Amino acid sequence: FSARHADGVIALGDCMRDRLVESGTASANIHIVHNWADATRIFPLPSPTIGPVHLLYAGNLGMAHDVDTVLDAIAALKSDPGLRFTFSGGGARRGYVEDRCAAIGGKDVSFLPYQSAEELNTLLASADVGVITQMHQTAGLLVPSKLYSLMAAGRAVLFIGPRKSTVAAILEESGCGWQIDCGDVEGLVALLQRLRDDRDGIRLAGECARQAFLTKYNRPLAVSKLTGIVCGKQPDTGSAQ
Repeated sequence: FSARHADGVIALGDCMRDRLVESGTASANIHIVHNWADATRIFPLPSPTIGPVHLLYAGNLGMAHDVDTVLDAIAALKSDPGLRFTFSGGGARRGYVEDRCAAIGGKDVSFLPYQSAEELNTLLASADVGVITQMHQTAGLLVPSKLYSLMAAGRAVLFIGPRKSTVAAILEESGCGWQIDCGDVEGLVALLQRLRDDRDGIRLAGECARQAFLTKYNRPLAVSKLTGIVCGKQPDTGSAQ
């Protein structure tokens, strides 16, 4: 009701716009402004070059996030020394994830609390691949903001979630990561086994992530677009400072 009667609606991506249109909001009233990160606070640091490939989930573990696909893959790969996982953050499903990992056993999985803004860049730099998950039924209701921090850090992205979503579209367009459907444990295991032996491919995806981030998702670009919408004009995002 609010969206249908507003003078303008800001959506966080194409999937959210499409869901709003399906619910009766006029497409002409919808403006897309992506989430963003700040390139001066999150930036690439040297990637790990030895040891297991490190996959990092950093952020909220909530009801909108698919954790079982990741956990089932961890169980299937628990004897593989070439991969390790870190979960950093909290949320409603954090305890469930810890309990399942304890029951699985035998796998290099670690847990950290939420990191401060000052610590986040170092945390992201410790990873080879950043992990994002989203339940299929939430497509268009949210766009995970952790994507933009991972891209700012120049890290490859593994997305477990709906193919018809903003995250999946950005990964495909920029070549900065991989999408796996929720529940496709076999596909995820095969992908992780391939990435385990392809650090060059991971590094290239991370470079693509940073390049796409600077072109489209850096904070000044998003803020300039947002203020332009509020002021009734579209800014020249290419010259945003």
